[in-house]
Amino acid sequence: AQKVIEKKDDMDWRRNALFSSFGFAYLGCFQFYLYNTVFARICQPVVAVVGRYGAAPVLTFLDQFIHHPFLYFPAFYLFKGAVEGRPLQSSFNIYKTDLEENCKALWALWVPAQLINFAVVPTHLRIPFVAGISIFWTVIISCMRGSIVQAEEVTVGAPLIPLQAAAPEHIHFPAAPEHGVLDAHGELMHISNAAAGL
Repeated sequence: AQKVIEKKDDMDWRRNALFSSFGFAYLGCFQFYLYNTVFARICQPVVAVVGRYGAAPVLTFLDQFIHHPFLYFPAFYLFKGAVEGRPLQSSFNIYKTDLEENCKALWALWVPAQLINFAVVPTHLRIPFVAGISIFWTVIISCMRGSIVQAEEVTVGAPLIPLQAAAPEHIHFPAAPEHGVLDAHGELMHISNAAAGL
């Protein structure tokens, strides 16, 4: 993603570590349990009625329209926010803002892939199949949301230069907070101990 698509000269190793650690913790551990245990239990009564091919759309719906929008993406944004030092509410706000665009990209790749996965692939090979498709998905989500925004703390008494003074009149910037700094998303980053009055 960084070298081939974005053609960056220097590798962002923090970004690399973010996706590697999240992939291990969420995809390698939690999602393994979700697919092979939770989904398998849900699937049994459905398969008994409509068969394996009939159950595939049901499992794909659960995975793509419930699991990913309401578990996977929140977990990703909270994990990324922790790396950035972002407050939980700020991470959640960005998750909500990005959700529609993220889901469109997700469904374009994963809906057909999961239909094949749940209909054809044996249960014990589903995670390896998902891991193979995830190579492409990781490149997509890395290009879309991989940049790590890190703001420096601002102490009380440090002068804040209004951005509006140096910007063209037609560009609107949010007002600078009394203590702290706004990141690229317009979210308030860390407040220093001095600013918090500690």
